[in-house]
Amino acid sequence: MTERPTGRSALARRIGAAATAFLGVVAVSLLAACAPSAPQHASGEKEPARLHPTGDSGRWFDPAYAAGVGSTYSTSNRVCGVSDGWIVEFQSGPGITQRVLGRPLLPDAAVGWEIEQASCSTGSSFEGAVAVDLGPPERSTRALVSIETGTVAQKLPGKSLLSTATPISRAGGLIVLDAGEALVGADGERVAWRLPLTPQSKTVPLADGRIGVDDALGDRLSVVDGRTGTVLVERGYDKPFGLKWAGDGFVLNVNERDPEYAFSDVHGAEVERTTGSSQYGFVPSPSDGITFPIADHVAAGTVVGVDSSGRPALWQSEHQQNFTRKGPIDDLPDSIISLQAVSADGSLLLFDSPSDEADGIVVIDGTGKRVLEWRAPDATSRIDSGRIIVRSGSTTHVLIPER
Repeated sequence: MTERPTGRSALARRIGAAATAFLGVVAVSLLAACAPSAPQHASGEKEPARLHPTGDSGRWFDPAYAAGVGSTYSTSNRVCGVSDGWIVEFQSGPGITQRVLGRPLLPDAAVGWEIEQASCSTGSSFEGAVAVDLGPPERSTRALVSIETGTVAQKLPGKSLLSTATPISRAGGLIVLDAGEALVGADGERVAWRLPLTPQSKTVPLADGRIGVDDALGDRLSVVDGRTGTVLVERGYDKPFGLKWAGDGFVLNVNERDPEYAFSDVHGAEVERTTGSSQYGFVPSPSDGITFPIADHVAAGTVVGVDSSGRPALWQSEHQQNFTRKGPIDDLPDSIISLQAVSADGSLLLFDSPSDEADGIVVIDGTGKRVLEWRAPDATSRIDSGRIIVRSGSTTHVLIPER
């Protein structure tokens, strides 16, 4: 990183260190309380002000991983979702009727429930349930099924209409589904509204039931009101410089060299512009379903890791020194902007293994000490319901923390 953060914009100075009540959002709203004062390290570095994340609290991992991994649940089946104590899998193969099954999240646990002639997709959990296609493809129905009981929690429009529709947000009384070829507002089994998507489009839940849509190949973005399906703004952007979604708008890097950023609301109106201050992006990120308001992006552009209450866990000073709450940290497993995940309390940071080590993940505490290392070829990781899930080859491993 060669960019040097300097100064703050007028909006950042107006914000100061005061925290505000953050915006409500679908799924779980994360309450970020005001910090009475920002702690200061012996080095003189002041901890950045508390931020305001919104989204699913399960995208932060359990701080109990500090004690290591107690056990591992490994499967070659497709993992559709997990809860604190259960896992839902899709099983198919020669001589096996395709089915969706739920088990307690314990090694060698017996099947707790199963649904024959059913299927589900990887990472399709939503509010303690999983989106499941019920019945044979030619006459399937679609529903949210409880992860722990296997019972139908809410019916959805059928797969024949929506293809592989995945719930991403709740807007008013509707559930918003990313159906691949369309973005859909569903009122139970009724389609309330439908907007076409290009095959390369990526969708992100924003605050207040709005959805950000990034047409990656078309270099276009749009914001959709999830309650009505109304397109609030649609515009092009310069792909090489990039787009970051905020809970109440979006951030565009309009000049890489200075750097210079333009901050716009959900209607596309520019509300702030900064020059000379870097914007690294927060973890968890919009791709995890977590967003932060524009004010946070302006005021804390070099904060990277954030805990579930909004308190910064990893950031960079204006002199490009990396900090955790424990103080300066010189030995990160990788670049600060390569951070993958943060524990709910902000005490632990997860990185992919450095390129000179075996593939896998590394979890460190605030001093840089490695508290967990998990090695697996070509490993990729994600966080679901507070659990670290590692995919390696055809096997998915759910790491269960030591208690």
